Amino acid sequence: MLAPEEAANRDKATWIEINARGVDFAADKAAKRLMIGSGTGRAHAGFEFTLRDATTGEVVWQKTIKQTASYWFNEFTSSSGERAELPEKAAKKFVEELKPQK
Repeated sequence: MLAPEEAANRDKATWIEINARGVDFAADKAAKRLMIGSGTGRAHAGFEFTLRDATTGEVVWQKTIKQTASYWFNEFTSSSGERAELPEKAAKKFVEELKPQK
């Protein structure tokens, strides 16, 4: 049987720490969207994702992922609804980035 410290260290060797932080954000600009159209003025956000080895603290993978709100939001929809989708879109993109390429 392992001592508690040994067991904790053994388990920690298999752990990867995932961190994400917002590094860029711009709210939608309804006037720009109304006057220019074509998807301009949509809200966007950038998130920096970092994976670290939990034992050593070494960065294993790091990438900034920028997402733009859906094109289908328009000047008549809620800007808070538009911004609410950004973290979820970034998280989905993060998962896609980690999948092995075929």
